[in-house]
Amino acid sequence: MAGLKSPTIAISRWLDGLLRPLFNRLANETIILNGSQLVKQIEQWSAKYLTSTTSFITMDVTDLYTMIPQE
Repeated sequence: MAGLKSPTIAISRWLDGLLRPLFNRLANETIILNGSQLVKQIEQWSAKYLTSTTSFITMDVTDLYTMIPQE
């Protein structure tokens, strides 16, 4: 059974509520949400970590939750 009518949806929501604050706190320094945050991070990292040979990559995730309606 897939989607929002799954019998496990209640436990999934409960676990998400329990784990989300922990994940957000731990992942906060490794996730960049927008361009201004990217610029700020690059300015902070450049003094310590970036060199003339540093490369960057970008990614877009699509269809991560294919079973959830996108309305």
